[in-house]
Amino acid sequence: MDSIGVVLAAYNGDRYIRKQLDSILSQDQKVDELLIIDDGSTDGTRAILREYEARYKGVRLVFNDRNMGSPAVFFYGLSLSRSDYILFCDQDDIWFDDKVSTQLFMVKDREKRNNYVCCFHNAKLIDSNDNILEDSYWKYRKLDPKGYGLKKSLTRNIMTGCTMMINRSLANIINEKVLSYDGILFHDHFISLVAYSLATVVAIDRPLMYYRNHSASVTAKENISPLKKIMNVSARLAKNDYLTDNILQGERFLSFFGDVIAKDQKRNTEKFIALKNRPKFFQIIWQFKNK
Repeated sequence: MDSIGVVLAAYNGDRYIRKQLDSILSQDQKVDELLIIDDGSTDGTRAILREYEARYKGVRLVFNDRNMGSPAVFFYGLSLSRSDYILFCDQDDIWFDDKVSTQLFMVKDREKRNNYVCCFHNAKLIDSNDNILEDSYWKYRKLDPKGYGLKKSLTRNIMTGCTMMINRSLANIINEKVLSYDGILFHDHFISLVAYSLATVVAIDRPLMYYRNHSASVTAKENISPLKKIMNVSARLAKNDYLTDNILQGERFLSFFGDVIAKDQKRNTEKFIALKNRPKFFQIIWQFKNK
């Protein structure tokens, strides 16, 4: 029997976390393991979590003594999960009832052809009061999974972590290879590099959750105007850190997975990393060509 696990990171989320938990526990495909890592909450979050642990079988709680931050908390959670299929989860969204079953069907189908599978999906954007802001997060952010791959992912992540499901084989190699979290921007961005290098990636255009947009969000959900993009690039160039963090993440990715990815993927990553020693103009050209 296939087991379904969810890794949820919580931090001071008592306003929204009940809705998130209820939507997970009411899925039409049962979730067997709900692993919640509280990263040092100081509000009422931990009391709520203990309540759900007492009421529902399969809820596992980990209370961190100190704040690990993202991405460490998600990778830590992944290392603790023993489920066959794992989903990542924020604390303030709301899942559609068929999110898990829809993704599971897609992943199991692709497993017939590839040992490693990663699936992600579109979402509806909501505000702090559950009002729908956008019917398609992908359309709002101008995200198009078609033609996406490692080269594009090195500079821009298209896989939102709370929409991802990975299978056990992919989880195992990530747990085996990722030896530290230094230099990793976000767990979902890093996992997207691994997925586009090793796995079959399934993108589901249909929204399968309400994705919350509010001032406390960590993930960039704003539809940035062309003028603001130019201003952001100019500011980063002035600080001389344009793509610096992405290149560092690329170095970490290559050091962990360079021995298992295809030669062309390794070569493309090496070319990207080499940009750190070239004028920033070449970094802009790379991102423009692979946007």
